[in-house]
Amino acid sequence: MEYIYHAADNAEYTFVLLHGTGGDETNLIPLAKEISSSANILSIRGTVNENGALRYFKRKAEGLYDLEDLAERSDELVEFIKKMSSEKGFDLSKVIFIGFSNGSNIALNILIHYPESFNKGILFAPLYPMDIDQQKDLSNHQLFLSMGEADPICSMQANNDLIKKLTNVQADLSIEWVHTHQITPQIVQDAKDWVSNLKENN
Repeated sequence: MEYIYHAADNAEYTFVLLHGTGGDETNLIPLAKEISSSANILSIRGTVNENGALRYFKRKAEGLYDLEDLAERSDELVEFIKKMSSEKGFDLSKVIFIGFSNGSNIALNILIHYPESFNKGILFAPLYPMDIDQQKDLSNHQLFLSMGEADPICSMQANNDLIKKLTNVQADLSIEWVHTHQITPQIVQDAKDWVSNLKENN
């Protein structure tokens, strides 16, 4: 996998950056540095090419995921992050995913299906139409969700459904609202404050 890694001195967290459809591994680095200048950064390029646009997993249509491919790509991404943890020496339990759109979607899939390894995420414009096993206990998960009230890709119905599904499995949610499918300066500040509060609570 293509990636960029920046190590920070005495880093408490490692941000794993996952871009949106059509982006690449450079897109979220400035944002991550705004959220915290003292975190390691592992930014990974999506390996799926959809008509020239990079993604992390295949889809059959807008909002209709190829679930088999999503599972396989999630496994591959987890193995890569674990490999990088070993090589670079960062603590897997201190990983915070930062994703936008398609990157948020696969990050959320990993957080749900690998709860023993990962439990923190900053997810901008997530769309997760699949069910979540209600027997799961994600009470150890801390998630920052940024959602659009008029997002043409993620409807309010989809947003509310996701909030309900994550609440039902006891995830600790911080929910902020923007207008559309976007990342605003205010929401970046909110994410920065959220990470600062994580540190205070450690």
